[in-house]
Formats: sequence, structure tokens, C-alpha cells
Amino acid sequence: HTMTHPDLTAVSRERARAEIAEPRDTLLEITGETPRSFAYPYGAFDPGLANAVEEAGYETATTVVASDVVDFGSPFDVPRIPLRREHGLSDVKSIVDGDISFFNG
Repeated sequence: HTMTHPDLTAVSRERARAEIAEPRDTLLEITGETPRSFAYPYGAFDPGLANAVEEAGYETATTVVASDVVDFGSPFDVPRIPLRREHGLSDVKSIVDGDISFFNG
């Protein structure tokens, strides 16, 4: 999710690439495992940033675009499934199972 949480579309590409790679390296050092997924700060991204995330070795990246449909052919702009404080465990299970009624209200 970057080191300093900037809007990656508003910084230089050089800084964006560093913000994308540095947390990956830090987490690898701490955990011994390479993070596989990235979340764009504020959900802001463009095709160049998606390419930078892929080049940094991530397998997927998440936006803040809410959707109940995920295009797995496009792994670097995966929408978030919105969960709210009022969602209980049974709600989360329903959402994960594909109950889209939560998105219509």
C-alpha cells in the first residue's frame, strides 16, 4: 500500500515505482515472504501504474472501485468488495458467497 500513501497518479513515475517496490522489499525482509497483492492508495491508478505494480512482482492490485464482479483477466485493477462496520460475520459470509443484495442498498 506504499510507504507514505501518496496518490500515485500525482507523483513522478520514479517516486511511484519506489513507493510500490519499497514496501514489498520491507515486508519480505520482515516476514520472509513476498507480498502478492498491492492496494493503490485512494484507489488511484492508471495503466502505467498497473504495469509498475506488475513489474514490481505483485500478482494483483486492488482499487477502491466497489463492485460485486471481478474480472480475473485484469488482475491489476481488482475492485474492492465494500464491507462496513455494521456487517457481521454472517453478512461477510453472504458477501463472499456472492449475495449482491448488500450492493443495492
